Amino acid sequence: MPQDQKQWLSAFANRMIEQITKPLGLRPEFFLQLKVVEGELKKQFLGLALEVKPILGLARRPGASLPAPLTPEDVQAIAEGKRKFDFKQAVPDYCYWFLKKDHKRLQEVFSGYGGATTIFTAPDPAAAPPKFPISDTLRKKNAALRMFDIDELMASTFAMRDAFLPKSKELFGAGLESEPSFKGIPFILPLLMSSDFFNQPAEEVLKSFQLFDFYISESPADKGVLLAAKNDIEQQLAEIIAGMNADNLEYPERNRR
Repeated sequence: MPQDQKQWLSAFANRMIEQITKPLGLRPEFFLQLKVVEGELKKQFLGLALEVKPILGLARRPGASLPAPLTPEDVQAIAEGKRKFDFKQAVPDYCYWFLKKDHKRLQEVFSGYGGATTIFTAPDPAAAPPKFPISDTLRKKNAALRMFDIDELMASTFAMRDAFLPKSKELFGAGLESEPSFKGIPFILPLLMSSDFFNQPAEEVLKSFQLFDFYISESPADKGVLLAAKNDIEQQLAEIIAGMNADNLEYPERNRR
């Protein structure tokens, strides 16, 4: 995505958080497709990984099975140069979820490459970390405590207790339960495109909204960004766009041939 369009999308997402999801008590969770992490984006990802703490899970198209593992014959053919190894075909659609809850920065760095998704869901009280019982005075005096952000470590640890992780597997893991890797997958993100909301049975569409209230995903199949909402937000979206236009933040179109 061109930089000016990416900046517009980030501004839109931030206004949506402030004007729609935050008043509803929802929080954003950001995901990034593994297969888009290459080239310049890979350098940025590796440079930030220790800070943003990515956790690898699975993104799944509705009803999709995992790719079949390579056979010994496949491996031999690849080793002998008779067949090219296609990483994107051979590897499942893994994606990263981030323990560092800095949605604005994640959006600014990782969006625009065709692999970013944000879901908005209610906070889970079980994932809220307790305040570490150490005074600021003691933290300043103790060299070991100055080396680590204890509160951030606690937040990352408790984030793994979030109910949306097992719930996502329950909702979107049907048919994968016998896969050897299933037990170790921490979450399953539905990988959706606009046609899924029109072609799937109503109960399948409603299943998605058991996990999230809003879904924003870069969709190469749709040649754009997909926004799905549990409730009608057309009026709020119109107000956001009008406000951006008033602030001279009109969407930068590109000439198409």
